[in-house]
Amino acid sequence: MIQFTLIQIKWCWTVFTFRPSFKVRCVAQPRHKNGNPGIPLKSQPVEISQNSGICNAPIFSNAPHSYGAQSFLAKLNYVGPDDTKHPNTIQISIRIPHQDGYLPLISTYPLHNLRFVLSEPVYRQQHLCSNLILPEERNDIVDSGFLDNDHLYPPSHNFVYQFEPNLRGNKTLMLYRHLNLKSCLWTFDAWYHMTDLVDLCGGKIISDFQIKDAGQTYLTVRVPLYVYYVYTVAPTGWGSLQHHSEMEFSFYYDTVLWKSGLETDGKIGGDLQVLKVLVGRDGKLIIDFKTQAKFRGLYVLSHHTEPEYESRVIPPGGMAITFNLTQLWCQPTFDSPHQLWRAA
Repeated sequence: MIQFTLIQIKWCWTVFTFRPSFKVRCVAQPRHKNGNPGIPLKSQPVEISQNSGICNAPIFSNAPHSYGAQSFLAKLNYVGPDDTKHPNTIQISIRIPHQDGYLPLISTYPLHNLRFVLSEPVYRQQHLCSNLILPEERNDIVDSGFLDNDHLYPPSHNFVYQFEPNLRGNKTLMLYRHLNLKSCLWTFDAWYHMTDLVDLCGGKIISDFQIKDAGQTYLTVRVPLYVYYVYTVAPTGWGSLQHHSEMEFSFYYDTVLWKSGLETDGKIGGDLQVLKVLVGRDGKLIIDFKTQAKFRGLYVLSHHTEPEYESRVIPPGGMAITFNLTQLWCQPTFDSPHQLWRAA
């Protein structure tokens, strides 16, 4: 499992995906500085016990060679703008029971080829919302991921050498610090903006409608979730048990309609009135509004006499979105014309 381990160092970083009753042994082959391989050295095979494991699964009690996986718990929570770490985001919390010989992989997209996904970085670039991709592999496309949490359980919850950096490298510890071996439970948390869930995580808007006479819009977003229990298959290879679920969250938001609009300060002023706020089929936020200039003239997107200035719609601070402003219509006059605009 090259994504979380390395073999080109003195110690083999331990990632346990061997189930009870498996026999394992170590093979080391020296190599001369000129590249010629030496005679490989093999240790005696050791059989993994069925009874003395840490997190035994009930399925192994009478059927040592069977396969089984327990169900998991996933939920979505909205984090408000007052949160200091993750303001205005959707938190995805996943709790997965651990059992010896299995490693959980989670993603919002299905995994089609485990061998390439675990060994080649290019196959993981689609899985931006997963525990497969490392923080440095996201290239700042999304701000958060399931491996970002640096929480370590208290020493009383840990086993000997569980977080020993001399035996496990940083990549391995990045994964295993989410495992509580006392409760045999994996814990993964990530925080995403709404636009990330729709544009990057495979989420879909399944309902978007305005409530009559209420000034509110109802929105429902569905996000897929795939959980794989990965295990080793003899003689060499990977197998998995797949769980598929879909998470939904719904909310209302106010489509602000002012009767008199917003008034600008200064001698040259105007009125602005928001007409409609909606989410398009592509998941983008769209704002339609109307302006009326309180001077002889009109508003423009840009002007050749002042090339350093342009009209823009700027979101509140901390929101990772941008708007493109276009003019939809304008009255053919310079005497306080009404103009229609769209920011998307």
